[in-house]
Amino acid sequence: MSGIREYLIAVVAVCMICVLALQMVQKESMRKIIRFVGGILILLVVATPLLSFKAEDLSRLLEEAGGQLDIDPQQISQTAEEALAQHIKKTTETYIEEKALELGATVQAEVVLTQEEYPVPYAVTIVGTVNISQQEELSLYMSRDLGIDFQQQEWKLYG
Repeated sequence: MSGIREYLIAVVAVCMICVLALQMVQKESMRKIIRFVGGILILLVVATPLLSFKAEDLSRLLEEAGGQLDIDPQQISQTAEEALAQHIKKTTETYIEEKALELGATVQAEVVLTQEEYPVPYAVTIVGTVNISQQEELSLYMSRDLGIDFQQQEWKLYG
């Protein structure tokens, strides 16, 4: 913990020195040189600890941190897959609802995804107020652009 404290103190100290040096100089050409040199010094102070790390040490630290946090890689993978599926579902529903609005219809879409490694839209239920020409256009859009087959489109229309 003291190593992190010393590192942060060094970064803050170099930043303070650079700011003080800038305040002491009035000429703009000299200020540019001080900014450049100060930026290089700050970069060196920030990057120096990273250069001293070995891959084995970093790997060991990550394993220790993972063990302390009780991280299950399989659970993380499953959570990421669920988040991806949820994103695809919501995005597809939004596309359909926005396309319906462009056509002058008001609908709510409920998309069903495949259970594959990379989920894709498989079926959809459309609820709303749509006339025949809007339904045909929206159905064609879902089939052509989103890959949802005509037989997998369920319509629950009002009005």
